[in-house]
Amino acid sequence: MPARDKAKQREAARRHYKKNRETMIARAKEHTKQKRIQQRAWIFDYLAAHPCVDCGESDPVVLEFDHRDPANKIGNIGDIVGRSGWGLARLQAEIEKCDVRCCNCHRRRTVAEGHWKRQAVVPYADRPAALRNNAYEKNRLR
Repeated sequence: MPARDKAKQREAARRHYKKNRETMIARAKEHTKQKRIQQRAWIFDYLAAHPCVDCGESDPVVLEFDHRDPANKIGNIGDIVGRSGWGLARLQAEIEKCDVRCCNCHRRRTVAEGHWKRQAVVPYADRPAALRNNAYEKNRLR
């Protein structure tokens, strides 16, 4: 196969994939799994070394990434981990846009910035009948 003939290269790649499809799929799944494990371990180590910027909480289990500027946010760090196409370097670049905060401080900051809208509290009598009936049934079954 000539190295410069793109059509022949494409056809050879198709034949190879068709012949080795199951092996290639299994290899890709294993690669994604290993990448996800590596990224999660790196994130855990990062959180263990960086306490909450507001209160100093250092337990990695309760720490989160808070984007400084939501306009520059590409995605949530948790959603990014393990995506095919997102390597550790790209993940680290996204984390550089974040501060580490504990869950409570993160929620408080989000509310203070106005990114969270408090739902109006509707008195029980003014709720639609379907919601009142659901609440009644739920309480009756307890």
